[in-house]
Amino acid sequence: MRAPVAVMLLAATTAPLVLDTHVVRRDSSATSFEVALGGADYADITRGCEGGIIDKDRRHIRERGLSVTHEFTGPLVLGIRATEVTRTHYDGLESRYWRYNPHVALEKDHFGAGLGWFTDDSGMWDEDLPPISAHLRFGNPREAPAAVFSMFEDVPAYSPAGAAFLGLAYEPRPWLQARAGMGFGTPYDQPGAAVRCRVLLPHGLAVGAAFRGGASQGINENGLAVSLGWTMVHKRTEVRETMSEAREDSAMRADELKELR
Repeated sequence: MRAPVAVMLLAATTAPLVLDTHVVRRDSSATSFEVALGGADYADITRGCEGGIIDKDRRHIRERGLSVTHEFTGPLVLGIRATEVTRTHYDGLESRYWRYNPHVALEKDHFGAGLGWFTDDSGMWDEDLPPISAHLRFGNPREAPAAVFSMFEDVPAYSPAGAAFLGLAYEPRPWLQARAGMGFGTPYDQPGAAVRCRVLLPHGLAVGAAFRGGASQGINENGLAVSLGWTMVHKRTEVRETMSEAREDSAMRADELKELR
């Protein structure tokens, strides 16, 4: 099994450093939809008890994913992610499975944290570990680069970075969201550089792309993903309904009628 234990240890030791790039709107709620396609090559390494390499092979996965997220007017965020992963095995045969990930998060301007649970029967992660997704953010990416850590939260699930990502998120322009750092864990054997950009378009649309690059034992471990999203904003409306405001309006109308007479 490739380094999922290391990923969990990394999460525990780096938790004070890190999130997700979303900062919740204060004057409105929003519902976001996203679809994504991805693929990756990775090294399948078999090691002996003393760490020596017994066998190595190049493998491939294809992914298609989707997510639905609702950001409330306060810090609460609810959503679900799903990814279909197709694995190519050494004999050329393919296996296909779905990975589902309901999640909840609390996002404030300079801090955010999320937690979720996922189903995964692929055998690509250590089943002795709890199937938990999570993220932490310290800082506001709209103001300056923010420290981010996420684990099992990408859409699609694996090709953009691997099981986990640690790095910086930044929004240098109102229409541009970016992150850069390192990707770790399943299905990749070794860590690799990971970058992701998202461009916001008119009418709530957004397009994104992610790339992960690395190598292990002479085998390239590269991943690529693209995405298309749409956000529907639910604006709050202020309705005057206090008795004092109603009385003031009535009095003003009465005065106007007297003047006309």
